[in-house]
Amino acid sequence: MKKLFYFIILFLLASPFAFSQNLTVVENALGIKGYVNNQNKIVIPYKYAEAHEFINNLAIVKFKNKFGVINYKDEIIIPFEYNVIKRINNNTFKVTKDNDVFYFNKKGKKIKYKN
Repeated sequence: MKKLFYFIILFLLASPFAFSQNLTVVENALGIKGYVNNQNKIVIPYKYAEAHEFINNLAIVKFKNKFGVINYKDEIIIPFEYNVIKRINNNTFKVTKDNDVFYFNKKGKKIKYKN
């Protein structure tokens, strides 16, 4: 019984991570992108002009001609305000708005970044 309890707890803790890592970008006939899970069920609707793969539960996407970052629940982590977003590493994003450059951590907070 104790083993079953630990298995259930482990499964529940691992599920969000496993779920987010299995999302795949899909495109409709109009070229609009969304995400499906491994059962081919749409979990993030078709609404993005560009959509990149999820890494560490985050994906760079383009909406209304601006880039932002979403999580696997389609919650906005970095708002859609930027001309360019690049992933520096698993925890840091470099964003460009007009001629200004900023850095964000994986929680969507602006940070100072040293190369």
